[in-house]
Amino acid sequence: MQFSPKITVEWYLLVKDKNRKERYYWCCEYRKSKNCSGRAVTILENKQHILIKSTGYNHAPEASRIDVVSTLNMINEIAASQTRVKPSQIIQDSIIIVQTNFTC
Repeated sequence: MQFSPKITVEWYLLVKDKNRKERYYWCCEYRKSKNCSGRAVTILENKQHILIKSTGYNHAPEASRIDVVSTLNMINEIAASQTRVKPSQIIQDSIIIVQTNFTC
């Protein structure tokens, strides 16, 4: 399974389209399925994406998907950096982190 970097902008999920030097270009995750033309441009500064520009969307945001995608991103990052850890352990650790974040 290929990992596609995603960010959230104004409660919308965007998938990385391309990057040119420090500029990153993002498109709505529903670009194909809902024919959405929502896009954003960010620049990377100190490992953080800074929003430069954002365009409109043709659908309402799905706030609950942000938590799901954030958890999946965390799992993918841990899996990429800790290749000797069993997948079941990575998932269990991520679930504990997510549950801790929701109870705080």
